[in-house]
Amino acid sequence: MIILIGVIIVLGSVFGGFVWGGGHLVVLLHFNELLIIGGAAFGALVIMSPRKVLIDMAKPEAQSTAHAGTSVARPSSRSSRPQAAPSTHGTTIQTSRRVITS
Repeated sequence: MIILIGVIIVLGSVFGGFVWGGGHLVVLLHFNELLIIGGAAFGALVIMSPRKVLIDMAKPEAQSTAHAGTSVARPSSRSSRPQAAPSTHGTTIQTSRRVITS
């Protein structure tokens, strides 16, 4: 349902703005105009999406299994980040690769 609402918003914005700006919808029936609009939308999708999301979107089985009633693992409420060790001689920052003491 949310996808349908998004499509309506996009089409309404593109075509409504075009007509409001004085354009005629017949002009958009040309292939080059559709290429400009579609290419801009696809480019924006690629720019704003992380690589993992783009890969998951390209896999058709990812969408079918998500709605088939399979359970999805949820992150736990506890943080998996390493905790900073208490120090009496300065500030200690513990990262996943090294410990920095100042």
